[in-house]
Amino acid sequence: MRDNLIVTSDRNYKIVEHLRKRFKERFNIDLTRELRLDILTQCRSGMSNLCCLLPRGAEVRRIKVQGKEFNIVYDVCLKQITTVLSPPDSPDFEQFCKNNPDLSREKIINSYLTPKERTERDLKIMKENIMKEIDKAYDLFVEEQKQKRIKEAKKLIKDWKAIIAIEEKKKREKDNHD
Repeated sequence: MRDNLIVTSDRNYKIVEHLRKRFKERFNIDLTRELRLDILTQCRSGMSNLCCLLPRGAEVRRIKVQGKEFNIVYDVCLKQITTVLSPPDSPDFEQFCKNNPDLSREKIINSYLTPKERTERDLKIMKENIMKEIDKAYDLFVEEQKQKRIKEAKKLIKDWKAIIAIEEKKKREKDNHD
């Protein structure tokens, strides 16, 4: 099996064997030399979509293989594909998210959506966020208006009490003069 691969070192051999194993167990695809080179070409030529960056020079990239789309981890330093990620509904995916805290689950799941679905989803989320902000602003405005009205009412009550006090004072003075 080692003969049909382009192998420059034992480390690369182990990486390729790991990748082959993951493709087989997660998607039941036999990773051949041609298929691996096609994936590498997609990663290196920019034909794949960059989903997100991982620490230490790795990238999660969205590629198309045999009509199916996959998320793979491409190591920029090694110029190798290190693994293929499980679909979002598998336990392996949950473990990957736990092991990579800087990589949000939302980013990866978002990468499984088509650009149109992602745009529609993002627009829906943006709309919901805007509505929440509008509600908060309205609540603040209502609260400010209440406070303003309370201040005005207190001022009016104070003025009214002052007027009543002046009228009572005038009435007392008038009563004292009489």
